[in-house]
Amino acid sequence: MLNSVKVSKIEKTFTDKKTNEVKKICIDYAKVTDRLEAFRTNHPNSKILTSYKNENNKVVFKAFLWRNKTEVIQSLTNGISKELIYLTADAEATAQKTITNDKDFEKLETMAIGRALSNLGYSSTGNIAESTISELNKYKEELYQDSVDNAIDRLQNCKTLDELKANYQALNPVLRIDKTIKVITEEIKKKLNTKAVNISKDKQIDYPDWWNSEINKTINQGEKWVN
Repeated sequence: MLNSVKVSKIEKTFTDKKTNEVKKICIDYAKVTDRLEAFRTNHPNSKILTSYKNENNKVVFKAFLWRNKTEVIQSLTNGISKELIYLTADAEATAQKTITNDKDFEKLETMAIGRALSNLGYSSTGNIAESTISELNKYKEELYQDSVDNAIDRLQNCKTLDELKANYQALNPVLRIDKTIKVITEEIKKKLNTKAVNISKDKQIDYPDWWNSEINKTINQGEKWVN
């Protein structure tokens, strides 16, 4: 059952790369704050609890909602474990993501609460055509590939190991763990190192310390990034 929630109109504009046609998509979206307000208005004695844990280099947030908090408070007072109390929730939901700052942490908690509210019917009633969603997702994939191609161009234009280091470190963290970028950067590093050895054969050239540390530091971070 869907509950009455304030809905905002969000308009997305993107360019079809094949036709160069500018397209628009209009989405009906109920903000989490508006869903939460509606939920609390309908259930003034409600309760929301959240928990989180680190799992596989990601933070996993869980949100639990109760329409009536009386039993929850009694259970907490009686010393019943939270794990058992969570089982009595009217709705629950999970959200997970690699966290890079405090703002991401807050957003992830809000996302989990929003999903739990949706499970109780506090969600948008707007629908998007399946073909439009597919088109938008395709555009996002193309946008990501463009980012990869541009990054590779910058790296391939590097003339020294120091220049390669600076350009690599300047990449978005998600691009730094892209498999194609990692392989190509390794190849460029070897070529530049070989070139330096040929210029000065009597001097041993080692791979710079930053290389392995940067690669190891960025492995397993995040999901694909698309604006």
